[in-house]
Amino acid sequence: MRKGIAFKKLSRNTNERKQLLRNLIRSMAMRGYMETTRTKAKFLQPNLEKLVTVAKKNSLSSLRQLYKETGNLDVAKMLVEYGKLFSKRNGGYTRILRLGERIGDAAESVKMEWVEKLNIAPIVAKPKVVKLEKNTKVVKTEKTEKKLLKKTNKK
Repeated sequence: MRKGIAFKKLSRNTNERKQLLRNLIRSMAMRGYMETTRTKAKFLQPNLEKLVTVAKKNSLSSLRQLYKETGNLDVAKMLVEYGKLFSKRNGGYTRILRLGERIGDAAESVKMEWVEKLNIAPIVAKPKVVKLEKNTKVVKTEKTEKKLLKKTNKK
């Protein structure tokens, strides 16, 4: 009989389990989805949902608590953003979709994602305008600008 077993240990000691949980939370918060094994996803889901519930308060103490759990201020701020997104939802912030078995070890692979998507515009470098010939302008990024300048210098 299984008595007194609170959670899966994932064949790791306490510190390794805590770090695994932090890394899973970090990748889920930053990317918005994650492909992992079913056991790890089921281990992560209740912990992540508790953190989002804490983040819904949107106070300084909740931010400090999130920072303590995740160990990263950027991840804590992302969880606060997800807390704002799920402010009217009482739970069930994530879903687990089955993908099948992995080829190497036949472990059941799943995709874990948020129920709602967070729309954050990516930070893009501002393009620079480069003059090549008379009255012609080409908009290029810094890497291609260096290539263009090298080509024009050789001519």
